[in-house]
Amino acid sequence: AYRAKHAALRRQNRLFDLRFDDAKLGFKICLGRRSVDARRRSTRRRVLVDETFPSCQAFDRLRPHDELVAINGALLIEVDAEAFASLVERLRTLPRPLTLTFAAGEGRERAFALQLRRRAAASSLVQTAPLPVASLPSTPPPRRRRQAADEDAERTQCGLTCFGSAYVCA
Repeated sequence: AYRAKHAALRRQNRLFDLRFDDAKLGFKICLGRRSVDARRRSTRRRVLVDETFPSCQAFDRLRPHDELVAINGALLIEVDAEAFASLVERLRTLPRPLTLTFAAGEGRERAFALQLRRRAAASSLVQTAPLPVASLPSTPPPRRRRQAADEDAERTQCGLTCFGSAYVCA
């Protein structure tokens, strides 16, 4: 079934291969599920790109919501939480060059635009004068809590439910 789905995605030009030469891959993945429609979620957990960083060799092609479907040609099948942890370690330690195959995710451009807006907002916060350590609040300021809530709402609107994240940067 997975090979047939993979072949169908290839015919639809939704699959793309990316070669990584650097030890640091420059993206963050999560184990997640997609919404099938407004009322139903897929039961299959997928390895989804959660965030990309400018240091990523494929920053111009890889987007949040893209699904990792193969590593060096080997298809990923039924990834659960335990397998996800070992997958992250494999991605960190596999020799380079490394070829990863992704399926273009729905809402990927919208998710990428959100990522860029989040970074722009964060950089404007960083440019303000730093507070002395003794006066730092123990809870995030209301603006940051609101921003985190907005990000969660945006993910839900895009039909993405993540069960945990891991940086894949070696």
